Amino acid sequence: AALQSLSAGGGTVMVARGRHVITAPLEVRGSVVIAGVGPSATEGTVFEVGGATVFVATGANTRLTLRGLFLEHSAAPSDASAPVASVRVEGGAAVRAENVAIVQAGIGVRVLGRSTFFAEGLTVLRAVGQGVLVTEGSRCDLRDVLIRDGLGRGVEVRESHLQLHRAFVHENADIGVALASGAHPDPTGGAARCSVAGGRLTEREPLR
Repeated sequence: AALQSLSAGGGTVMVARGRHVITAPLEVRGSVVIAGVGPSATEGTVFEVGGATVFVATGANTRLTLRGLFLEHSAAPSDASAPVASVRVEGGAAVRAENVAIVQAGIGVRVLGRSTFFAEGLTVLRAVGQGVLVTEGSRCDLRDVLIRDGLGRGVEVRESHLQLHRAFVHENADIGVALASGAHPDPTGGAARCSVAGGRLTEREPLR
């Protein structure tokens, strides 16, 4: 109801502390900020959902900011072979996530159709598929992220661009970070990898 009340140009929706049950995807167009009080399961703003999508951002004129939210999926997708995303960015839209946690989604974040996703302080736990999946000429910038305990790949990028800064991608059943089919990391923008050399953690090596 709050989203529907916004003007055509968009606006800000403030969501109170507590648990809010989501029964259908929240589709966003225009310039919209959805802000909670923090990504805590007990003290923050919790969006409780089954196995479906929470947010869909569509269209080149869409600029969605998600801030201080905890997206909690209480059920695995009905078709585990084709899991749906908690946050879906498509059609040239741009989404920014700040201090957002996503737990037990089919896919944490799905970015496609030449869209853009920027995250700072993103946590994705126990995803059925990928924690973050980026395809179709899209761009993704992840900073201070934790992606762990998933049943698939932590981050998968295909035919798209990835920037990864200060990330902990751990204990996922498949590859931690996969760049496939012409994915383009950009070493001039801060992309780097960490490796253990001689017992010491070496940062800022060229991304290969």
